[in-house]
Amino acid sequence: MATVAGVGGSLLRARPSQVAEIRVPLPPPAEQRRIADILDKADAIRRKRKEAIALTEELLRSAFLEMFGDPVTNPKGWSLQPLRQLGRITTGNTPSRVVSEYFGDACEWIKSDNINTPSHFLTKATEGLSVAGKAVGRTAQAGSTLMTCIAGSPDCIGNIALADREIAFNQQINAITPLEGVDHRYLYCVLLVGKRLVQTASTNSMKGMVSKGKLEEVLVPSAPPKLQVEFGKTFERVLRLSRRYEVAHSESEQLFQAVLHQSFGQTGEPRPL
Repeated sequence: MATVAGVGGSLLRARPSQVAEIRVPLPPPAEQRRIADILDKADAIRRKRKEAIALTEELLRSAFLEMFGDPVTNPKGWSLQPLRQLGRITTGNTPSRVVSEYFGDACEWIKSDNINTPSHFLTKATEGLSVAGKAVGRTAQAGSTLMTCIAGSPDCIGNIALADREIAFNQQINAITPLEGVDHRYLYCVLLVGKRLVQTASTNSMKGMVSKGKLEEVLVPSAPPKLQVEFGKTFERVLRLSRRYEVAHSESEQLFQAVLHQSFGQTGEPRPL
């Protein structure tokens, strides 16, 4: 955001007359075209790498659908079982805020904003519990799927993310910890691809809520354990590919910003590339 002297430094607080007086660099037309061409190429690299990340997401869904079919319609006729027969379901809680000693850095305390992201894994929590807080809180182990079950928007109901570490979590979230013989990657993707199965169990049309009891009774396909493990290996391969693309996208973003900085510098004056 450009700055304007006398208005707190922000264009958002500037009057139109002040904006009209801002001096901007205007290199010769040939130089403008050259800078624009370089920025376009850097931006194209950035966009293509972002698209590659989205394609890996589609690849994961396609691999699941090809092997198991849509969990909502179950076209391959897998045995349907209540979710409680595939995983142990735990509802989170909030230790009393009155007891400040419950909060600390012994264990991350996950909230919905750590789930409602594009990532397959929980993002890092901004708040944590102490050892005492963890003792009165609810925790889930690595390999559990955490799901948003109370939300201000029905679209957020059924959002999920995998735990790759032990965590605690609040009451808006249910954790599904796979039972013995159930592959955690298969269980995660059943709920990822079959999100509508959970949303149809919501009891509040204006916002959204799926109780533990309702979630336990959601019917999901239960494929043979051998196929679950086979899919789990595919999941890991796609995940490794996605991570490589994420690194490449981060590098392309840095490249774009570097080119932008080199073009105009700190002062906004055009600089030779």
